[in-house]
Amino acid sequence: MRFTGHADRVHTVAITPRGKAVLSAAFSEKQPTLWSVADGSVIAHLAAEGDDPAGFITRVAISPDGLIAAAAFTDGSLIVWDLIPEQLGQMRQRLAHTRRIETIAFSPDSQYLILGDQRGEILMWDWAADAIVRHFPPEGNGHAGWVDGLAVSPDGRFLLSASSQRTADGERRIILWDMETGAEVRRWAQQPADVNSVAFSPDGRYAAAGSGNREDPSGDNLVWVWDWQTSEEIAVFEDHANVITSILFSPDGHTLLSTSWDGNLCFWAIH
Repeated sequence: MRFTGHADRVHTVAITPRGKAVLSAAFSEKQPTLWSVADGSVIAHLAAEGDDPAGFITRVAISPDGLIAAAAFTDGSLIVWDLIPEQLGQMRQRLAHTRRIETIAFSPDSQYLILGDQRGEILMWDWAADAIVRHFPPEGNGHAGWVDGLAVSPDGRFLLSASSQRTADGERRIILWDMETGAEVRRWAQQPADVNSVAFSPDGRYAAAGSGNREDPSGDNLVWVWDWQTSEEIAVFEDHANVITSILFSPDGHTLLSTSWDGNLCFWAIH
């Protein structure tokens, strides 16, 4: 199936839990597009109520219950829409953050949206109540800036965050957080390249990360998988020729998908 209609390079995509619709956005766009998987037609363009965001879309997401779509923007806007057929495309909430939002992730119960920004700040937003319920300030969260990857464990207990920004001592960090207390649980500091995406396996046993240096795309473009409880390395995949932009486990956890600036979508077997 081919989805045709974006005027620029598509850089972010999400799929509904039942696989019937896809949400996507391209560079320079302010409205994400919802597509039918059945025939590739446009279901809706999701628009903001009132003034359009001043910036462009950086990331889209669909809630685990399939009822909500979200998009983050370069001007700090974070907008939530209904996907319920009777209210499809209705804007439910809008957050006005002060800085560019790089990445977003829903909690497993769909109640919270976690966002990471260009300064290294991480916030947990109860979107229905329009309340920030947890704040990880950049001064104390271990990231020097540009939180590029976020993932919540399937049981909702842990948050994985990653940054492409080096700290003063040259570290690129992946950090595991306790979602309830906001405390740091563990960190992996010596990454071979900028970390652009992280994910948990569906059973919560493994974590995965995708890397690559945007300033030197010929460098360490790696996908690696590890047991986050023991730090045991499970697998490393090195076939991409350019920066890895996103990674995703299959529902059964046996396969890992990765996308890259080299134009390839790769499927990796996890044993």
